[in-house]
Amino acid sequence: MVMYFLYDTINSYSEKEYSQFYQKLNTNDKNKVNLIQHQNNKKLFLLSRILLSKLTIKHFNTNYFKLNIYYNNYNKPLTNKFYFNIAHSHNYAIVVCSNNRIGTDIEKIRKVDNKIINYFCNPKEKEYILNKKDKNKAFFTLFCLKEAYFKMIGSTIRNFSKIEFIIHNKKAYCKQNNKLTIHIYDNIPGYIFTIIEEK
Repeated sequence: MVMYFLYDTINSYSEKEYSQFYQKLNTNDKNKVNLIQHQNNKKLFLLSRILLSKLTIKHFNTNYFKLNIYYNNYNKPLTNKFYFNIAHSHNYAIVVCSNNRIGTDIEKIRKVDNKIINYFCNPKEKEYILNKKDKNKAFFTLFCLKEAYFKMIGSTIRNFSKIEFIIHNKKAYCKQNNKLTIHIYDNIPGYIFTIIEEK
């Protein structure tokens, strides 16, 4: 079981580099970029494809521009070569690739209120958050785990409170599925990101 990932900020590339990469995209990807209104989000889309192109050529000996990407009923991008997943938040994008089903999520840590915590978390998870010094970080860690899980299975039907994660010393376990490899990263200041891969 081998998993690869890359993350970066949109500030790592110049306008010229984004423009040059955009010109190489296929018509479908260009149309997707053109539909994005906010300039920051355009860059995030392009950055995610830049990262994916680096991973595909290095680890799968595949040129991204020749990759056949299609979408399932829930708009999850897929390819017959390998599994991959993309996430972004504010200025950062992350791309993960594997030979197994995989999902990722990244979030900028910010203030959350109890209403949001009650919606996304079950009682045990709420207790975990309330017992933490940094409650916002604790919440977004759980949120990223749940989001990555649903992205891994390729569904937009997200019953967040039904999936329970137990976190202890930066290790996480899913109560409903023990056939997962779970990673939690907090090495980007102000962000949290998770990767969940099937064993």
